[in-house]
Amino acid sequence: MNKRTALLILALVLVAVVIAFVCLDFNELRSETTGDIKTASLVRGQAAINLTDGFYVFIVSADGDDGIVKELNKTLISMLNELGAECVGAEILQDDELTDSYDAQVLVVDLSERDVSYMPFYATANLTAFSFYSSNGNISWRTKEDPVVMIMAESEEGLWMRSKINKIDSTRGIISLKAYEKHLADEIAKVVINELEKHKNIE
Repeated sequence: MNKRTALLILALVLVAVVIAFVCLDFNELRSETTGDIKTASLVRGQAAINLTDGFYVFIVSADGDDGIVKELNKTLISMLNELGAECVGAEILQDDELTDSYDAQVLVVDLSERDVSYMPFYATANLTAFSFYSSNGNISWRTKEDPVVMIMAESEEGLWMRSKINKIDSTRGIISLKAYEKHLADEIAKVVINELEKHKNIE
């Protein structure tokens, strides 16, 4: 084998390794994920979170539909379907593409604040996500500011909820980029769905 052939083979091996870590879903890892959540809600009348009715699901991201956002969208839809909810609409949007009102329940998850560092053997992330839920489709009150002020017409009945989710992750081991993005998306999705289930019987 001459030198040129050896270099070509080495180059092909390196390309294959890079493609594997970027595109494939595999991992042998140890993760440490910490965080906290703050939730505020308002209810009027007999409104409740109905996990068996139709949902609009919107993922908001300043970075478009990158890997984490795509995984989060898929995971949320899958988890809602497992609970019996039908997603009547599911999109990845920029913030200014949302409207103030929809004709069914709305769940918005905003994942615009994140800092992710990935290497094949060590990855870290600091994520801040906001989830907004409305039982009657009105999300005109949506805000990231604290304290949360939900201004509604006096005659309007419904249940509205906002959660601020912070997650800090440190992962060591052999992990592909796709697997790490899925891991982060799963961490956010679990919290969002748990909050919906926790508040579904607010009266």
